[in-house]
Amino acid sequence: YNDFRVFIMGIKGNDEIFENGVIYDGVSNKPVKYRGQTGAQDNIIPTVDIFTGVINYYPINDLTKYLMDLRSYRPKCIQNFLSDLKKEMGNNRLFKTLKKTKNEKGLCLLIQILDEIYYFRNGHWQFVQKYIMANTKYAKATGGTPIISWIPNQITSVLNFMSDIISLIPNNSKFIDYKSFQNQLLRKRNLLTKQLKLLNDDNYNVTNVFSLNKKMGLSDT
Repeated sequence: YNDFRVFIMGIKGNDEIFENGVIYDGVSNKPVKYRGQTGAQDNIIPTVDIFTGVINYYPINDLTKYLMDLRSYRPKCIQNFLSDLKKEMGNNRLFKTLKKTKNEKGLCLLIQILDEIYYFRNGHWQFVQKYIMANTKYAKATGGTPIISWIPNQITSVLNFMSDIISLIPNNSKFIDYKSFQNQLLRKRNLLTKQLKLLNDDNYNVTNVFSLNKKMGLSDT
C-alpha cells in the first residue's frame, strides 16, 4: 500500500514534500496545489449527510473547511446536485419537522440511518488504522488532511446528532430497542475517546488503537 499511496497523495496540504506546488508542463506556468485522492470525494455519504442533517453538526474548524474544499473537486453536476439538496433540506429541515411533530417512528428511522453512516465512517477509520497508520508515521492523509483527527471529526458529528435524537425517543419505544441503542451509542463514543487519547501520545502504538475496535465490539471485520 505504501508503494501505491504516493501516487494518490495530494500537493495541497503536503507542503513539506511539494513546497510551493507543482508546475504541470503545458497546463500551468505557475506552481499549483491540488488535494489528493480521498474517501471524502465519495458522493453517497455527503448526500445522506445533507439529507439527514449531519451537515448541521459539522464543527466549525479547519477540518470541516477541508471537507468543503474537497467537494469542489467533484464534477459540476454533482456539485450542483449537492447544492440543490442542501437548499431543499434547509437548516436541518428533516430533523426539525420530526421533532416539531413528535414523530417517534420518523425519529427512530432517522437515527437508524445515522447509525449506518457511523458504521461507514468507523469502518473507514479502521482501514486508516490498519493499512496506513500501521505502516507509516506520516501525519497527513492522501487528501492532505491531518490523518489522526480527520475522520474522527466527522464521526463525532454523527454521534452528537444521534445523541440529540435519542433524547427525544421514548425509552419504551416500539420502533427500536431503546436501551440497546443507547448502550451502543455510549460504547461508540467511548471507543473514539479512548482511541484519540492513545493517539495523543506521539509514540502511540497503533496496534493498541486498532485492537480497541474488537475489544469494544465495534470491529468492522
